Amino acid sequence: MLGVAWKSNLAGRTTAMIRAAGSGQQVATVAWASAIDSDPALTNIDLPPRRPHTS
Repeated sequence: MLGVAWKSNLAGRTTAMIRAAGSGQQVATVAWASAIDSDPALTNIDLPPRRPHTS
């Protein structure tokens, strides 16, 4: 999930959010942060260890 957009947003705001999400950017909003913060399973994600960065 890259963000949350409401139907009540102005058209320009929604368009900007869609463009940002389309380019892979997160669209940080209070609703988005709340959705992530309230997810109890978020800490249960089984990620592999980080790989060293190589150029």
